[in-house]
Amino acid sequence: MQRSANLIVGIDPGTTASYSLLGLDGGIIEIFSKKNISQPDMISRIIKKGRPLVIATDVSPAPSNVEKLVAKLGAKLIEPDKDISIKEKESLTKEHDPKNDHQRDSLAAALYAYKILSPLIEKTVRFLKKQEKSNLKQDILNLVIGSDIPIKTAVQLAESSKESETKIIKKAYKEKQPSEKDFLKLYKKLKTLKRDNALLKQQNRKLQQQNRKLSKRSDALEKKQYSIPSITSARFKDKTISSLNSRLQSSEQQAQNLFHEINSLNRFISYIDDNIVLKRLADLGTTEFNKKKKKLNIKASDILLIDDLDSFSQKVIDEIKEDITTIVYKKAGRATLKRLPFITIDAKNLTLTETKNYALASKKALEKEMSGLNILSEVIGEYRKQRST
Repeated sequence: MQRSANLIVGIDPGTTASYSLLGLDGGIIEIFSKKNISQPDMISRIIKKGRPLVIATDVSPAPSNVEKLVAKLGAKLIEPDKDISIKEKESLTKEHDPKNDHQRDSLAAALYAYKILSPLIEKTVRFLKKQEKSNLKQDILNLVIGSDIPIKTAVQLAESSKESETKIIKKAYKEKQPSEKDFLKLYKKLKTLKRDNALLKQQNRKLQQQNRKLSKRSDALEKKQYSIPSITSARFKDKTISSLNSRLQSSEQQAQNLFHEINSLNRFISYIDDNIVLKRLADLGTTEFNKKKKKLNIKASDILLIDDLDSFSQKVIDEIKEDITTIVYKKAGRATLKRLPFITIDAKNLTLTETKNYALASKKALEKEMSGLNILSEVIGEYRKQRST
């Protein structure tokens, strides 16, 4: 199956909205504008043409509806340091003759983004050609541009992913000739893991974008602090500076927290191959479950990590008991464990790598715990059977 093209998407929002699509070679794929087009319709048109890797705008900061589009598409945002002037837009687009101002603006945004990215794209292509790995170009550019991963690291990730898949397939054939049912089961599991991985990467990109915005806000506040005009009241001036300092420190702290969270997510993603992803909730109450259900894409066969299993809603239990079989818990009383219709595993028995919304558990350790529980269940069942006879 042919892979979708990587796209640079220039956006001009408004009553008459426009988008321009470029390939990573800078070639124009489509320029489009329409009055009163909805965002879902625009997204549908764009993804039919390829995979949006970058969303670009001609103004700074990016409009809120462009930021929403970036989040929905899981793309990287590129915005200029300051608004692109009309003169610059006309210079960028003069060879392409856009039909109206909206198309001119979206095309200028896309070409501006390509101008920024082209040195990195060319460097990546040269490296892959020199290493005779041009067949990995699309995967590598996805990682280098979309996730800001260094070229050599991206190559290692792409190659290790392909090698792992090959080893798994060879091992499966050696140990057992797989049936059609086995293939379907493996395929379903692979799709589930890919969805989970994509979700983590999307969250990572969002955090990186938030970090960049906070850094800009921090810089702006710092400049504002030193450009305060002369004020006759020294008391008022001191209060203003104190307030700006407080806001500056708060922004810097938020940026630092996001930086640590991004690093944590990067490490988390790098360990995903040999582990099982657990989706983390504070409890199984209605409020927490409804908040996390869509955010974490909770579905059949998932394993949940619950911080406080004693706090639960029977309505939530009834909703998930047919789909969720296993729960790892951090806190739970005996009465709760006896009452709930799940296989329950104490988190103390596992080594977990945790983030705010996810955790990783060793496949071997988890399978060992589940195997032990199954044996215990069989022993108890046999004992009860003997007592009843």
